[in-house]
Amino acid sequence: MCEECWQMQNDEAQTELWKRDSEFSAVRHWSFNHKKSS
Repeated sequence: MCEECWQMQNDEAQTELWKRDSEFSAVRHWSFNHKKSS
């Protein structure tokens, strides 16, 4: 897990926004940045 993901998922003030509003961006982020790890 990259630092950005870690910070986003562990920031209580951002977690719900990350889930609700950035889901599509998160999918793209994981697909691109974690593709080699998958």
